[in-house]
Formats: sequence, structure tokens, C-alpha cells
Amino acid sequence: MKTRTISATLMAAFLLESLDAYKLPSCGAANCLPDGLFYTCDPSDLKCLCTQPQNRVDEYVRAVKPCLESEERKASCTDGALFQYKDLLVTVCESEGKSVQW
Repeated sequence: MKTRTISATLMAAFLLESLDAYKLPSCGAANCLPDGLFYTCDPSDLKCLCTQPQNRVDEYVRAVKPCLESEERKASCTDGALFQYKDLLVTVCESEGKSVQW
């Protein structure tokens, strides 16, 4: 588990520089959002999500958590991909001074 955390942290550090060019799979989070967006942010755009005020970051997590934990999600997203999405959201938001509680 420690290796996974280090790998995800290193990946997040790399992605912070390239988030504008690379969007992550969001494991169906868009299905819980009106028009698939959260205050104009695509769920795969972690930089956009994490630069929102803390109360909106909290609102985002509350909104998408049911979809990310649903059985339907398993059809389009592995458990590993879900772990990475959640972990990277935490890491990227921490770099923006925000906290994420899943």
C-alpha cells in the first residue's frame, strides 16, 4: 500500500504540470452532476475542481460519492482506477490548500 501511495503522489506531482493537457478518467462521476459538470469543471479536470473554494470541493465530493460507490460504476471503472482518481483528487487539492474527505 505504501508503494501505491508513493506512486500516486509522484504521479500527481507530474500531473500538476500537465493537467491542462491531460484529463483523467473520472469513473462515472459525471453521471451525478447536472450536464456532467460541476461549476463548469469536468470531473476529470482536477486542477479546475481543486481551485474551487473549499465548500465547493466538499460539495463536489458529496455529489459524486454515490456514483463512484455504485455498482454501475464497476462497468466502466476498475477498483484500481477508482482508487487512483480519489487519491489524485486528494493530492491535487492538497497542493491547492484544500482537503478532500472521502
